Amino acid sequence: MISVVLSTYQRGHLLDRSLRCYAGCSPSVPLELVVVDDGSTDNTAEVVARWSNHLDITYIKLWKQPGLWRDCAATINRGIRIARGELVIATHPEVMPGRTSLQALWDARAEQTYLACKIYYLTPRDQQLIDTIDWPSRGAGAVRELPGFYDEPSAELRGHDDYTHAATDRHTEWQSWVFGGFTKSTWRWFGGFRESNLWGAIDVDFLTRRRLLGIQTFTALDPDTICVHQNHDVPVRPTDVPTSRDMDACMADLPTYTTPESALLGHI
Repeated sequence: MISVVLSTYQRGHLLDRSLRCYAGCSPSVPLELVVVDDGSTDNTAEVVARWSNHLDITYIKLWKQPGLWRDCAATINRGIRIARGELVIATHPEVMPGRTSLQALWDARAEQTYLACKIYYLTPRDQQLIDTIDWPSRGAGAVRELPGFYDEPSAELRGHDDYTHAATDRHTEWQSWVFGGFTKSTWRWFGGFRESNLWGAIDVDFLTRRRLLGIQTFTALDPDTICVHQNHDVPVRPTDVPTSRDMDACMADLPTYTTPESALLGHI
């Protein structure tokens, strides 16, 4: 079995697109989705209930104090703990998987190896146009047909050349955790994500610990494995919750690991 853990908050409209893509995937082994909802008040529960008729979904709704911002590491760790699959992928509801993403990672699974798919980070303009193309029947990769998809990136992506669509096509190694994971036994050894009160720490810390422990990365390279990250930096509806991004604070909060053993956590 493959388990996909999705940490979500107020992303019902994005989750709906994502679950439609999972329904279009056909891995050779059973698929379970673990949706960990960090106290959403939008239509997330209704979206999950509707798709539960088509997908094996475990839905966990957490309570938190109103107005509290909580890093997704805490919710993802909960999902990884209960995941039943031999391969456990961590991601977000914003991510629409490619048609063969899950099969490629399943086929490449190995102990103490990070398995990842590349990501198209949609610009706000891309997201406004996404439903003008037939991605429901043709898969997430149909976004390449959006007008101007490979043109000069929008202002939101300038200065981040690694995340332009053309750069994504060229990459041969993908280190971000946005759609990737380990075998369940490797997660138990590795210890899950470090929980933090700051944006950004989860990704940087995850990469630092993998490198210190000598964990190799497998990157799926087939065009049909590229996933789509629906951009949520620009709120498009009243329930959207923008996240404050302060990379300096993130870097200052990161711990210093003195030995490889110190990079192993006990969260899972």
